[in-house]
Amino acid sequence: MDILNMAVSALVGAIVVWVTRDFIIPKTAGIFLKSAKITKNWQFKDKFDGGVVGQATITQLGNTIKVAAIRTVSRKGEQTNRKFTYKGTIRERNIVMTFEQDDSGGSVCGAIVLRVNSSLNEMKGNTLYYSDSSGVLSYPIYFIATV
Repeated sequence: MDILNMAVSALVGAIVVWVTRDFIIPKTAGIFLKSAKITKNWQFKDKFDGGVVGQATITQLGNTIKVAAIRTVSRKGEQTNRKFTYKGTIRERNIVMTFEQDDSGGSVCGAIVLRVNSSLNEMKGNTLYYSDSSGVLSYPIYFIATV
């Protein structure tokens, strides 16, 4: 009976820690830090005046950001269908996230840093990742909110 009580107590404790870490703290931090609200659908481009190369959906809980993105055009201009998952935080209008290509087993990953404009409808920044053949690569990236 003591083992069952300990197991139940451990499970309840783990659930409380998970809820606090993943929901209560981010929501509270978002309120106190006055994070910009950017939950919406976005298109992204490699050049400010270039064509759209993908779509992204941003969800936000307080200051925690999650992004599901699909790149449809490669940097070489070829058609592609690469899916990425981004996770990070927003503070005021600054976003820092890490990303990983879905189904890559962690071999395609990097970071992205963005600044949201004052109208909350555009973001610009850089995406960085490591390439075995070229080392660390950095590219500009631009997000435009879709209506």
